[in-house]
Amino acid sequence: MIDVKIILLLVSVLLQSSCDKTENSTVLRIRNETIDSVYYQFSWSHPDTTIADFNPLNDSYNYLILPFSEKRVNARNSKNYDYWAELFSDGKKEYLFIFHADTLLNNDWESVRSDYKILRRIELSRDLLQKNNWVIMYK
Repeated sequence: MIDVKIILLLVSVLLQSSCDKTENSTVLRIRNETIDSVYYQFSWSHPDTTIADFNPLNDSYNYLILPFSEKRVNARNSKNYDYWAELFSDGKKEYLFIFHADTLLNNDWESVRSDYKILRRIELSRDLLQKNNWVIMYK
């Protein structure tokens, strides 16, 4: 009887540990669920919706997301935080911009910024990110 209790306890612990109840994360995943390559860019000046000076095309390795793939963005690399939740503390919100790769390849950066040539602007918050398990899906 003791063996059965031990086995049940172990199974229970394993099942609980396998559930992803991530309250916080060091990695944010951005998924591109489309047939097009896209670039992304964070804006750290909420509520200002202006596109930043930095052109993500200049760093394709880090900012390009191929079709049906994802980019893993480390909090420390992005804003020198250990966890993404730290960045979004106290109700803080930020924006994520998604650009079509062809738009960046065929237009100068200033016209992309001034004409607001984005596919989507996503408002990020701690609640949204936790609810979505630290995954942002672009469809």
